[in-house]
Amino acid sequence: GGASAPRAPEPLSALPALHAWAKAVRSTEDGSKAIFLDYDGTLREFEDSPELAVPTAEIHQLLRALNDREDLMVHIISGRSAMFLRSHFGCYGRLVLIAEHERRVAGRFQVWRPDPSDVVSGAGVSSPKTELQDWRNPCRLEMSRSVVAVEGSHVEEKAASL
Repeated sequence: GGASAPRAPEPLSALPALHAWAKAVRSTEDGSKAIFLDYDGTLREFEDSPELAVPTAEIHQLLRALNDREDLMVHIISGRSAMFLRSHFGCYGRLVLIAEHERRVAGRFQVWRPDPSDVVSGAGVSSPKTELQDWRNPCRLEMSRSVVAVEGSHVEEKAASL
């Protein structure tokens, strides 16, 4: 026989785990619960240009309601910068904002990261800043070549990634 046609995904309403999750989140009596939400593509749909994907009024309405629930610990995880998350979601005092996909925690505290101005001296040892520059330049060049070939793509530079 030939290859079978791909199976259509089940609607979310047919998934038993979703019903159990929704029941647990709706309940205010079952103790503390944590919710982890991704920003781009989950809370906010993708845009042609990332700077256009800012939170909508509906997103703010949802986050206000979640922030008001003392039994929920809501986390927003994003590849976006800590500055973006703080500027758009810093008004919600109970949300945990995790920037650059767990590299930095925006707001109340911040995950340790090496200070690029620190210079470690010694044979064969370079500073973190030099190490970052060493890998970024060849990667940026290769990625830029791909960007030219793929319409609508771009290279986004972050503190520890491209």
